[in-house]
Amino acid sequence: MQIIVTRRWQAPDNAEYRATTTGVVSIDGEQVCFSLEPTALMILAGTYPIKLRWSPRFGRLTPHLEVPGRSEIEMHGLNFATESEGCIGVAEHRISDYEIAEAEPATSSIENSLQQAEANSETNTISVLDDF
Repeated sequence: MQIIVTRRWQAPDNAEYRATTTGVVSIDGEQVCFSLEPTALMILAGTYPIKLRWSPRFGRLTPHLEVPGRSEIEMHGLNFATESEGCIGVAEHRISDYEIAEAEPATSSIENSLQQAEANSETNTISVLDDF
């Protein structure tokens, strides 16, 4: 299975929000949701293995990106970049350059797809692309 995060929009710091980067998330070519990341903490564009692993923060299995030199880089639901310390946040709707909403359907879709792919012994990757 291949997950692709295509970063498309960037917004600077302002009085209310920290600098953010938003994008589109697709699984095997089908768009499933939107992404949001704190710009200053983004991982480098590239392709990484992704696996379900236990998350101490969330107390359940979450998708973890295996990024060299970084640890605990997860893909999880959020609404604002302040809810991330370098992870890729996901949700169903892009509200603005600074906000996404309705995380549960997005996280469930990604986690269920990854769980099924792992059960089928597939090689699972996530490609992060910059398309500004």
